[in-house]
Amino acid sequence: MDLLKSIVESLSGSQQKDFRKFIQSQKKLSNRKDLELFDLLAQAISNSNPGTILYNKSNQNAYHAVRRRLTQKLGDFLVLKRLDEDITSSSSVMGMISMARYFIEQSADELAWHYINKAESKAGETDQFDLLNTIYLFQIEHAYSPFASDLNEIIKRMTENKKVLDEDERTTIACGLIRKELQKIIIEGKDVDFESVIQIALTTYNLANTIIERPKVLYSILSITRSSILAKKRFLFLRALYHSTF
Repeated sequence: MDLLKSIVESLSGSQQKDFRKFIQSQKKLSNRKDLELFDLLAQAISNSNPGTILYNKSNQNAYHAVRRRLTQKLGDFLVLKRLDEDITSSSSVMGMISMARYFIEQSADELAWHYINKAESKAGETDQFDLLNTIYLFQIEHAYSPFASDLNEIIKRMTENKKVLDEDERTTIACGLIRKELQKIIIEGKDVDFESVIQIALTTYNLANTIIERPKVLYSILSITRSSILAKKRFLFLRALYHSTF
């Protein structure tokens, strides 16, 4: 199977049109053999060999180079399309980080720092602490730039973020254990001491102060408790229904 041809054929008519615009906007090459190859593959001419149409048989190395270039361009195009179609805040932040990396590679530091600062602001607003850590590492790595923020301030923000990120990780673990323990107790038909189960998990993962300082953590635990209470009621109802039937 020709993977490149399969990728081209998977594009809709409008996507093929968008890709042509995308590749034509890149004017690094005046003779766009990759676009010619794309058109040949999109036409899906049976029994045709694009390699012999673009180049003679003695120049197949050039043909394979064009194939590699077209495959790379298609990959770039599809990634950008996915980012454009994905409206979640995380995809927006990741898109900004990608743009910053791209402009660093192009030695356009001012634009790179414009996008990485926007990414930091957006990630902070939406509590994306894992992406913030990636952003701070990028900023530290490129702190030599005249457009960079103060290095000590970046390190301070990263240290504070790592504390919150660690709290989130411990909260995820504690919530998982609370959910599992409550589920086990309910299935065994025992009386549930919700307060005791939660207190043990909070103490084990040192989260007692965190639920006071960060209401989001408390909300996550209360949501699990509420779900468990509803699950217990359903379980008791089904068990009573079973006994009354049989």
